[in-house]
Amino acid sequence: MLIRTPVLILICGLLLSACGHKAAPRPLLKPLPKAVEDLSVRQLGAAMRVSWQAPKNNQDGTPITDLDHFAVYRMSYDPADDCLECRDTSALLRDVDPDFPGDVQVVNGRYLLIDRQELLAGRGYQYRVSAVTVGGYPGVPAKVRRPYLQPPMAPKELSATSLKRFIRLKWQPVKPVEGMTLLGYHLYRATGSAPLALLPLNATPEQGTGYDDFTISGSNSYRYAVRAVWKRDGTELESELSNLVTVPADGLQ
Repeated sequence: MLIRTPVLILICGLLLSACGHKAAPRPLLKPLPKAVEDLSVRQLGAAMRVSWQAPKNNQDGTPITDLDHFAVYRMSYDPADDCLECRDTSALLRDVDPDFPGDVQVVNGRYLLIDRQELLAGRGYQYRVSAVTVGGYPGVPAKVRRPYLQPPMAPKELSATSLKRFIRLKWQPVKPVEGMTLLGYHLYRATGSAPLALLPLNATPEQGTGYDDFTISGSNSYRYAVRAVWKRDGTELESELSNLVTVPADGLQ
C-alpha cells in the first residue's frame, strides 16, 4: 500500500524535528546530608526530651556547607503494633534553625528539644529528624521511638544551703512506685537568668538524698531542681521536677 505524499512529508518532518530537539540540561545534583548523629529520646516528667547532633558530612563524604535547619517529625503509635513501618503518620513537630534555635538548648553541639504536646500515657512516640539543606532537600532521616508512661511524682522539700566554696542540696526520698525501680536522682541547675538546663548536673544518678555542687562561681546566682530517675521494663524515665530553690549571688560564701 502506497503512502500518500503529504503523509510521508509530515512523518519525515516529525522525525527530523525529534532528532534535532535537545532536552533541557539536568541541573547538577548537590550532595545531601548524612543522618543526624546520636538521636535519642528520654521522658522527663510530662515531657519528652529529643536530642541529636548535627551530621559532619554529606552522604558523599564532603563537608556540609548548606545546612538550613533540622526538621523534627513526630508520630504517635500503639506500642502493641508490630508493624510501625506499614503506616507512617508522622507530622511536623517543628523546624530547628541551628543559628537561632530559640528554646531548643544547644550544649557542646548537642540539640535538646522538649516536646510537651498532647502526650498520652500508654501511647508510644516516634521522632524522625533530618538535616535539611538551603534548597529544602532533607538528608537521611534518623528515627527513635519509646513509650510514654505516667510520670512519677516529684521529690519534695528540696533545700539549698550555701557553704564555703559549694552549695549543699537536700531533699526528701520519693515513695516506691509499683512496677518501677528507683535508680537515683538527677539534679538540674540554672545559672543566672538562663533557663533550667535540660541535661543533669550529675553524670550518673545520685544514690542518696543530698548533693554538693562545687562547680559554682561567686559572681552568679543559681537555681536548682531535682528529678527521681526510675526504670520500668528496661526503659528509664524521670519524674516531674521538684520545687525550685534559688541561691542568690550575694548569698554565696
